[in-house]
Amino acid sequence: MMLRKISPATILATITIVCCFSLFACMLAGAIINENNSIDSGVIVDKRMKSGGSALNSDVNGTHYRNNPPSYIFTIEGRKDGKVVQYTFEVSEEEYKAYKIGDRYNR
Repeated sequence: MMLRKISPATILATITIVCCFSLFACMLAGAIINENNSIDSGVIVDKRMKSGGSALNSDVNGTHYRNNPPSYIFTIEGRKDGKVVQYTFEVSEEEYKAYKIGDRYNR
């Protein structure tokens, strides 16, 4: 029985596909877990702002920049089904400025 040689490009492509699939699966699992922990009120345990920045887009009309606005994120902690859970979600800029860590937040 003769073994066929596998090229380095094939090995690299296989590793890349497996890594991309694994990354996607982890992101999906994280999103599902976060939504399972959805609560309407809790204490703010983390708040952060993601800067928007700009992105370069190309389409049939040419290449142009798109400005992405910043996003404001709270993580609240509360009880759900007898367990302490954390839920992360976006809020408005006004809410972000009005609340600090330790404040009670009602969605």
